[in-house]
Amino acid sequence: MHYEKSILYGIRNKIPVDDVIIGFLGLDHRFHEGHLRFQCPRCSDRHTTTRNKNNLARCFRCKFQMNPIDLLMEVKGFHFQQAVAILARMLPFYMLADQLLGPGKRRVSAQVVIAQIDHRWLSSSLECPDTP
Repeated sequence: MHYEKSILYGIRNKIPVDDVIIGFLGLDHRFHEGHLRFQCPRCSDRHTTTRNKNNLARCFRCKFQMNPIDLLMEVKGFHFQQAVAILARMLPFYMLADQLLGPGKRRVSAQVVIAQIDHRWLSSSLECPDTP
């Protein structure tokens, strides 16, 4: 299967690697001096960090750099296409967050995005469409 460059770009840059580590994969983690630390899925060391500027996670012991796709492949054993298909389903929530909150304002979790959608929908004058 072939994925458009815009989808891959969105997954790598719009879905925060912190959200994948904490919320989606539920990896054991802690915050130390403002940095997210987690157990490296490749070498099991905890000398790791994430960097929001480039949306990558890094293990300093084995030098493995991970984006959201890499994390799913490494932790869950998915193939590239499987990892992209799963993350592509999450991408619209983060794209909508950029529209609602403004790009680059802050990283948001899916829960925050859903809460914003609910708030906007409830406070709008639009009626809920009938369900079949």
